[in-house]
Amino acid sequence: MSQKVHQFLEKKTLISSIFNHLEKKLIKIIRAEIKRLLQTNKPLPHLLLSDKETANLLGISVKTLPVWRHKGKGPNYIRVESSIRYKLSDIHSYLKEQTIKHQ
Repeated sequence: MSQKVHQFLEKKTLISSIFNHLEKKLIKIIRAEIKRLLQTNKPLPHLLLSDKETANLLGISVKTLPVWRHKGKGPNYIRVESSIRYKLSDIHSYLKEQTIKHQ
């Protein structure tokens, strides 16, 4: 393998690693901000999230959401033509419903 190809592959690997690291940090920041918003008890903005964003927020596989929709489970969703979106407030309501309180 030529040196240029080797350097290119090293740079590609480094960029991919940096991107994955930043994506994980961003998800953490978003989760923390949503948690902060939920604790204020103020009305939540009607942000519309994709399957991937919702799955990341819930900590589940993106493949789980279509299964839940088919079974009538999971958070409420909106169909906008061929796109599925989840309101942040619906995700919050769903999580509240799933909370188990110890006696």
